[in-house]
Amino acid sequence: MPGTWEMVTAYKAYWRPAENYGVLTVYYDSTFNQQRIEAPQELTTVVDLLRNEKPVWFHTGTKAVVTGPEPVGEEEG
Repeated sequence: MPGTWEMVTAYKAYWRPAENYGVLTVYYDSTFNQQRIEAPQELTTVVDLLRNEKPVWFHTGTKAVVTGPEPVGEEEG
């Protein structure tokens, strides 16, 4: 799928319990992408990744959120 990899500079996440879905907004390159997330476990996992990893990248075509690159065997500090 066409698109570009962009470094995530900020994020916002919230869960709407009455409607049973969450919203994740990732900010990059003076713009943002907002996506609805249906499963609370998925939102928790993505927020954990955004909170604890650097750098984090967002693909504008697939909407994937990924970490890295990190050296193999790097110890967390």
